[in-house]
Amino acid sequence: MNQDDAPPHAPRKKRGSGRTGPLTAGGRLASSRNALKHGLDVELGRLATYAGPATALAKLLMCGGAGAAVAQPLAEALLDVVRIREARHRALLALAGDLQDAQFPAVFDRYERRALSRRRRLIRALE
Repeated sequence: MNQDDAPPHAPRKKRGSGRTGPLTAGGRLASSRNALKHGLDVELGRLATYAGPATALAKLLMCGGAGAAVAQPLAEALLDVVRIREARHRALLALAGDLQDAQFPAVFDRYERRALSRRRRLIRALE
């Protein structure tokens, strides 16, 4: 039997895929909605709280020599990092009294890495 032909419930080592995500349709559906649950999949420009500051920051970046094509996405990327860190902080405060679910804020690491990567890419575009 080829490794690709192994049933999904076979041990990962035998299949060799290294897949660690959910295997069932219900599990994949639930995990696909995690960003909605955390409120971090909404584009920054669509949030009234950050729309004004993003525009103001983009104008400052344009005054500093950034082109309009890079200034707005960069401003949104900078504020996205702030938004993710604020969400993590709120989650930590919510857990302060209940330490049973202490690993919950770790889910924000992926969002933060993605935002930092986007920010770095846009900063390099300025150079």
